[in-house]
Amino acid sequence: MKEVKTPKKPLAIYYAIVLLVLMLLNFVLVPWMSERQVKEVDYGTFMSMTEDKDIGRVDVESNQIIFTDKDEKQIYKTGLMNDPDLTQRLYDAGAQFSSEIVEQASPLMSFLLSFVLPIVLFVWLGNFMNKKLIEKAGGANSMMFGGVGKSNAKVYVQSTHGIRFADVAGEDEAKENLQEIVDYLHDPKKYEEIGASMPKGILLVGPPGTGKTMLARYIHSNSRRASAPFVTINCASIPENLIESELFGYVSGAFTGAGQKGKVGLVETANGGTLFLDEIGTLPLNLQSKFLQLVQEKSYLPVGGVKLKTADVRIISATNLDLSKQVEDGVFREDLYYRLRVIEFHMPPLRERTDALDPLIDHFLTYYNQKYQIAKTISIRARETLKRHSWNGNIRELQYVIERIMVTSLDGCIQPEDIPPLQSTASEESERQGEEQSFDQSMEAFERKLLRRAYQKYGSSYKVAAALGISQTKASRLLRKYDIR
Repeated sequence: MKEVKTPKKPLAIYYAIVLLVLMLLNFVLVPWMSERQVKEVDYGTFMSMTEDKDIGRVDVESNQIIFTDKDEKQIYKTGLMNDPDLTQRLYDAGAQFSSEIVEQASPLMSFLLSFVLPIVLFVWLGNFMNKKLIEKAGGANSMMFGGVGKSNAKVYVQSTHGIRFADVAGEDEAKENLQEIVDYLHDPKKYEEIGASMPKGILLVGPPGTGKTMLARYIHSNSRRASAPFVTINCASIPENLIESELFGYVSGAFTGAGQKGKVGLVETANGGTLFLDEIGTLPLNLQSKFLQLVQEKSYLPVGGVKLKTADVRIISATNLDLSKQVEDGVFREDLYYRLRVIEFHMPPLRERTDALDPLIDHFLTYYNQKYQIAKTISIRARETLKRHSWNGNIRELQYVIERIMVTSLDGCIQPEDIPPLQSTASEESERQGEEQSFDQSMEAFERKLLRRAYQKYGSSYKVAAALGISQTKASRLLRKYDIR
C-alpha cells in the first residue's frame, strides 16, 4: 500500500488556532482577571486606612501603591503621590511595606520566557498527544492480526504508514485477484465507463490466524473510504442477546437497563467507511434478515426504534466455516450468503504457504526490533527450525512466537535453543522426542533452560532479571524453583 502521509496543513492550522488562544489568554484574559481582583481607591482612602491602622501589606511601585487591609482579605491600589511622610505613617500604622526594586530585564530573556518557551512547550505537548493517539489506534507499524478470543469491537482510522501489499503473504493467484479489487478501488471511473461496478460483498475464507483482518484493512486502506473509520467486530465473541444492539444501536427505553440517551451502533460508527464482520457464520439467523436489509437497502432499524436510519458502509465479512454447508443446513440465509460473497477470497493456512515463511519471519523481526528498540538477527539454523514447524495457529502463532523469542533471547543473534517448545502434532512430537509431553511440561523445560543460561552468563538474580525483563523478585523465585545457583 502506498504510504499514507500525515495531513500537515490541517495540523498546522490547529496549532495556529491554539497558539492564538494561548496568546489571548496570556495577554488579555489573565491580566483582566487579575485586575478585577484589585479594587482601585483614591489616595485619601489609603491615608484614612493608614491612620486607622487598618492596613496590612504595602508595595510601593514606580507609579502606584498596592496594599491590603489589615486582615489581607482585599487588595487595593491607588496612584503614587508626592508624600514625604508616607514611610513614617506606614511604620506607625504597623504595616509591612517595601518598595519596588527596578531591575533592567534582558529583552532577549523576556522574549524567550514569554513567547518562545510557551511555543516550544505547546509544540512538544501537541506532538506527545499525537503520538499517544497513534499508539492508541494501533501504532504506526502495528500488526492488525487481532488476538485469540478477542470480543471487543474496534474502530480504526487510517494508520500513519498504512498496510503494504507486501504484508499480505499468500499465493500469487490470490494476490492477482486481490489486485483487481484494489485497482477498482483506486480508479473506479475507469471501470464504470465500461459498465463495471465494485462488488458490494467481499467474503474472506480461511482458518483463524491466516491474516483475514489484515487483508480487510488492506482493502479498506486502498479504497476511497481510507480516511473513514474501519470498524471490526467478531460476531462469535458477542452474546446473541447483545449483538443486535452492538451492530444497530438502540433508542432510549428500548429495554430494561437501556441508557437514557440510547446508544450508537457500530453500523452508524462505520458510516462512510468499512464494517468488517469476522466469523460471520455465527451471526444469529433471526438477525440475518435485518442485516440483509442493510446490505441491500443501506437502511436499518435501531433496537426499539420506529424510524429507519441509513448508512453507507462497505461490508467485508470473514469466516472459517463452510457457509454453503450452513445454507444447506438452514442456519444461514441463502440470499445473504450470495450478497456477501460476490467475491470470495480464500486464505490458505500457513503450512500451505511455505514460501511466505521467510518474508513473514523477516517482517516480524523488523517490526519487533522497532517496537522494543533492539537490533536482533536470526541464525540460519533457527530460521530452519521455525520453518519445520507446522504452524497450526497460522500467522498469528508465528507472530506470537517471534515476539517471545525477541523478548527472551539473551544474545543479539537468535539461535535454535532460544526458540520455545512449539505445540506440535503427536507424530511430530514423537519423531523428535520418542514420547509425548504436555504443553506445561514443555514450557517448564524451556523456562528452566533459559534461566540456567542467563544465570551462567550473568551470575546474579539482579542481572538475570534485567536481561529477561522481569522483576528481581520473580527472577529469584524462579531460580529457587529450578534450584539454579
